Amino acid sequence: MISGAVFDADGTLLDSMPIWYDVGDRYLRSCGVTPPENLWRRYFTMGIDEAATDMKEHFHLPQSVDEVKQGYMDIVGKFYREECVLKPGAAAFLRELNRRGVPIILATANDASMARTALRHNGVLDLFADTISCEDFGTTKREPFIYEEAARRIGSPVAETAVFEDIYMAVRTAHDAGFYTVAMEDGASAEEKPAIQRTADRYITDFSELDLSLFASSL
Repeated sequence: MISGAVFDADGTLLDSMPIWYDVGDRYLRSCGVTPPENLWRRYFTMGIDEAATDMKEHFHLPQSVDEVKQGYMDIVGKFYREECVLKPGAAAFLRELNRRGVPIILATANDASMARTALRHNGVLDLFADTISCEDFGTTKREPFIYEEAARRIGSPVAETAVFEDIYMAVRTAHDAGFYTVAMEDGASAEEKPAIQRTADRYITDFSELDLSLFASSL
């Protein structure tokens, strides 16, 4: 029985990955630098801090890391505030977990304020017990710490906690740490789909596909 749930934001709850394909290209162009082809692949699994540091060093940018990070945030901020939508079935699923008394928490590798903005825009932010980011702890989703900390905060044992993710690296980390893993299909992870399906306990394309009897109810 699942007694708590940890949700990734981008590509899992939020249909936001297209902007992350393009933000690096847009930022480099604003600096007068022609981006290389498929730049997004370099930064796909990085948080904003890590990506900003790497971009400054790799492209020899005169801007500080903080200035690069701010440039990223300015580009994507408007998207999260006004355009970002939830993945299919997400809103109804989150509300049903809330109705059943299952605590939920957001654990993102990116800036938590952006995720909160998008969740607020979609009317579901108040359903979350907390929102945390790898940036808060200087970690990444290559390590299980962020999931373990999230589970601790909602009082849910690891073995009874579901982690919802969309990329292979994160699914593998959570699965290897003993969490029940649910992988959401996302176009950005298409090449990883076979590996994700082999690793995750459940693979979905819509949150309505999940069996709610797996989730504890206090009703």
